[in-house]
Amino acid sequence: MALSKSDILTFLQFISREETLNLTKYAFENNIVLNDIRDRFEFYNNCYDNSLVNLKQDHSYKTIMDASNKASFIFDCCRRKEIQIITYFDKDFPKQFKSVIVNGKETAPVLLYYKGNISKLNNVKSVAIIGTRKILPDAERVGKYVTNQFSKSGFNIVSGLAEGCDTIAHKSALLLNNSTTAIIGSGFDFIYPKSNITLIQEIITKDGCIISEYPFDTVVSPKNLIERDRLQAALGIATVIIQCPINSGTMHTAKNTVENSKPLLAIEYNNQEMLTNILNKGNIELIDQKKAYPLNSKNINKIINRLLTK
Repeated sequence: MALSKSDILTFLQFISREETLNLTKYAFENNIVLNDIRDRFEFYNNCYDNSLVNLKQDHSYKTIMDASNKASFIFDCCRRKEIQIITYFDKDFPKQFKSVIVNGKETAPVLLYYKGNISKLNNVKSVAIIGTRKILPDAERVGKYVTNQFSKSGFNIVSGLAEGCDTIAHKSALLLNNSTTAIIGSGFDFIYPKSNITLIQEIITKDGCIISEYPFDTVVSPKNLIERDRLQAALGIATVIIQCPINSGTMHTAKNTVENSKPLLAIEYNNQEMLTNILNKGNIELIDQKKAYPLNSKNINKIINRLLTK
């Protein structure tokens, strides 16, 4: 048995994602079932007192009661807003998220909020296609072409719903009636950017999925976006960078991709503007330092075929 969604959501109100996942795994391995708030209190503090999992501090009954009430509130709101919840031990939880390493530590999500078809993600190959918000004309053209090639080969396109490269990736996939997955760094009440709210509806309508680790009332933040980036890298069997500067947030996903031993591909441009523009220096640096493999029109089909066999 595993902890219920309500149990997991309760623990997430006052301890970290990693601690909650440790508790959940311990309960699963020992067939522990929690029936009420008292059970949650006793289970948590027993684990803490006996150092059964790595917990940082003990908590009072009132803390756990308040957390249980907050979890119930979130559940009720999600039902009304048609937001689904899935946990690490649910059948349709994306298996790609069960092993996510950041800075040498396991950082798998224990609970996700979503809209759309999440079960499909276990039965299709995905590739993350990402990049800067400040997309240049050449990058927009090439980004559409690259996304089209992966879409035509049956890849689900993963991106982050941001303006620029992310939006190009999502929209290019949808134009071919291909599925695409957006992983966001906010709750569903605070979609960012607001200009892409209609894009979300189209993604869901066309059998795609929107995924977040955050409750519906969570605003976007730099910290959340960095945490989101690791999930983009995890879901794709490879990551493609359309265009980015050196200091771009895209570099977080690039780093996560490499650390998790997945192919990192950066589009290689051969015209003078793209070779000298600061907004593309990230691509150039990743290729020059051999952290990313150059992707261009001459090798894209060979790379796609290789990824299809992984």
